[in-house]
Amino acid sequence: MPHRPAELIAEVNAHLERNRQLRAQLEANEQLMRDGLAKLTEHVRMTEILTGLPIHEAIVATDIAVSGLFESRHRVRKLIIGMALDDGMSVEQLATTWGVTPDRVRSSGLEQLHPG
Repeated sequence: MPHRPAELIAEVNAHLERNRQLRAQLEANEQLMRDGLAKLTEHVRMTEILTGLPIHEAIVATDIAVSGLFESRHRVRKLIIGMALDDGMSVEQLATTWGVTPDRVRSSGLEQLHPG
């Protein structure tokens, strides 16, 4: 089944948004660390620091953002591989281009549609 550029464009845009979300979450995490350090230098007790900052929420939000980024990266990679195979590139050429093993390229599951 041929892959269309419009589908790839949509997925890349979604991936960029996921990347932005992760970056924003990482910046929020940095602010939490700065807040914790400031409290520590003010000799605030660790229990008070840990219970006073939304640490659990930050961990969950980061996990969600990382998972979303990896999922969108997988979808983008799968579309790129499919389009490259449709264009006549071999699995070996793709592997060489990306600096990965052919098995890594094949792991997308597209080898059934595009042997070789």
